[in-house]
Amino acid sequence: MRVCTKKLPQDFPRSSRRRFVALFVAAALCLGLGAKTAVAQDSGAMASGGDAEVPGLPGSSDEPASLPDLDNEQGVVSEEEGDFTEFIRDILDKDLDHSRGSGLPVVATETVTVGSTSIGDAKIGLPTEAVLGATGIRRGNAEVVYDSNRDLEVEVAAIDGNGIRFVTVIDGPNAPLTYTYSFEIPSGVRLKTKPDLGNALLVIDGEDGLDKPVGYIDVPWAYDANGNSVPVSQVITSTSITLTINHRNAAYPVYADPSYYSLSCTFGYSELYSAANYLRTYGVCPATSFYSSQGYWPVGTRSLANSHRSVEKQGECSWYSDTGAYWDFQVACKGHDYCYDLIRANYSQVTKRRCDQLFLEDLETSCGQYGWLDWRRYPCFLEIPFVNAGVYWLGAP
Repeated sequence: MRVCTKKLPQDFPRSSRRRFVALFVAAALCLGLGAKTAVAQDSGAMASGGDAEVPGLPGSSDEPASLPDLDNEQGVVSEEEGDFTEFIRDILDKDLDHSRGSGLPVVATETVTVGSTSIGDAKIGLPTEAVLGATGIRRGNAEVVYDSNRDLEVEVAAIDGNGIRFVTVIDGPNAPLTYTYSFEIPSGVRLKTKPDLGNALLVIDGEDGLDKPVGYIDVPWAYDANGNSVPVSQVITSTSITLTINHRNAAYPVYADPSYYSLSCTFGYSELYSAANYLRTYGVCPATSFYSSQGYWPVGTRSLANSHRSVEKQGECSWYSDTGAYWDFQVACKGHDYCYDLIRANYSQVTKRRCDQLFLEDLETSCGQYGWLDWRRYPCFLEIPFVNAGVYWLGAP
């Protein structure tokens, strides 16, 4: 984006100056909106008063669209259509945290320990369809791929935010529509489920008598090689996670992802912390009523200058492109969505003003990750005023 830096003459009428600035801001916002539209078209972008810090806490650090009618009934992907496969592959690879995952088993019949609680381990086993004839192949120490030779692979990976990702990769029409993962939770762990969303929060009784969250099963998503959303549903019980993927007329490969996150709520689960505490302090969780109200649980990430952020995993900047040629505001946008959802859930210590301030700081942190000699650093910072202005004027909890 080119920015005119020519100084306005002193006799430039004040009203004209205001119109000039307004037109300039509008043009910049249009650039961002246009970029977002382009990204969505090219990639089938994936869905879905008290400002003081709490004493004693560490520093603040739809249903999927129906399948389109494809000319290509056998799911053969052209070279151009295959671009989305590369895009989604890049997204999945970036999600890996290579410092974790050494405990992932290579033997397909073994269960994966996805989280430990004070009363035992939670475990998930691969679906029978993937275990038959499957061989595990390790990619680094954070990912294992099980190839069942049935137009099907299952990738198990340790991801940022204490999560385990199970990606079902369907390579052809012979793959089943339904996959059942065995699910073992220790006695004393209860499931709070959202049947309409297909996700669940795992809780145990806390010492103060309140529910304590110890795990979270995310809403699944599924996309084909053309970037089209594929209908997917997830049913969760205390003994299984059943994924149904209607891939019959999709372009292969189809990627479907259920993910599990283990949760550590070191500082409890309250409605009285500040916005900075909820977003930036590891271990600060909202009350479990947040899940009932908003339908999801925030997950952690360390992908913003290696600093902890709690975010809405499916969040995005709804009116401006999250990423561009020289900016990546994904974490800032996901965190800002979570912050606004705290307001929607009536958390009295979280305000729009504070959410917008933290958003601005995260935008600056994002651009600041580019080195002084990196050309992206400077145009990235030039984007910030327009993104921030849009949140200030257009954003609403």
